[in-house]
Amino acid sequence: MNEAPQIISQSKFEESDYSIIKIMLLALASIGTGFAAVYELHQFLLTFQYAFLWFSLGALLAFLVFNILSIFLVKHFSIIWGIALVETFAPLALFLKYAQTDAMVYLLIAFGVMFLAILVAARQGMNVLKNSVKIRFFEVARSVTPKLMSGILVAACTLIYAVYIAWGGFNAAVGHKLVGETLRGAEPVVKVWFPQVSVNQTVDQMLRAVVTAQIEKLPPGAIPNVPFDLKSGLAQLSPADRETVLSKFTSGLKQDIEAKVGAFQEGETVQNAAYRLLDEYIKNLPPVTRQLEIIGFMLFVFFSLRSLAALAYWFVNFLAFAIFKFILAADIALVTYETRSREFVILP
Repeated sequence: MNEAPQIISQSKFEESDYSIIKIMLLALASIGTGFAAVYELHQFLLTFQYAFLWFSLGALLAFLVFNILSIFLVKHFSIIWGIALVETFAPLALFLKYAQTDAMVYLLIAFGVMFLAILVAARQGMNVLKNSVKIRFFEVARSVTPKLMSGILVAACTLIYAVYIAWGGFNAAVGHKLVGETLRGAEPVVKVWFPQVSVNQTVDQMLRAVVTAQIEKLPPGAIPNVPFDLKSGLAQLSPADRETVLSKFTSGLKQDIEAKVGAFQEGETVQNAAYRLLDEYIKNLPPVTRQLEIIGFMLFVFFSLRSLAALAYWFVNFLAFAIFKFILAADIALVTYETRSREFVILP
């Protein structure tokens, strides 16, 4: 007679939390990095100094890593819930002086969305772990990182709106820096077609460079009633006559642009003209249209940042994996085993 099979657990440890001190250290790390990320981002928005942005991104990276690790190291969802609550809403203490403004309500809603995103990510990650025989770190990390990042970006975009629009942090100095950096970022692409163009030029110099580049690219007969090669024809002119022709082309192009966007100021640089025209355009918009454009712009910023963030998910997951392995190697945590199936007897 066969004996009834016995189910023997291979581990003396239950799947539970044992070290409260280690969990507290993990919680403090998550809360501290989250607070630092928001503080540094706020300082960057106020000053537009890139040192604050890099510190903010570094703190954000650590914040993501600690939240991913908590899914593996913390067993009770109620503890993760408590950590997420504090790490999400603690940074709002930085904006207590704006507590009576409408923007603070928007921030509370946005950070609430971030809190829910952290909880949803943690729940999904813990479910994947519970339904896996072996720990598949990257499978869990890949499933939670996009949700974490989406919640963070909602909070970040709302903070941008609050600082620049609701609280009036968007002044002329910040505006000039923002427009200037945007133009400089696009400059390499523009130089493919117009090599001599620069945002530091005056408007007249920039238009002259555009006209010159266009003339050099024109094939013979490209202009009606002008059957010869314009580039070769200009080269045969005297310097004074060539200057006269180029000035007329540049003046005509400038008049066409001014008819659409407004007059340029004498000696105005491309960067200053771009900021001034944009500022005048926004100020002249009806309030409803302005609000709709602001909402559309913030949605554009959100989806653009999310697309860029997706390129860095692999690095976030790899860094979290490396730290996870270090924690195991240092015996801060250990992997234990428990049977996931059992034998049973049937009557044939």
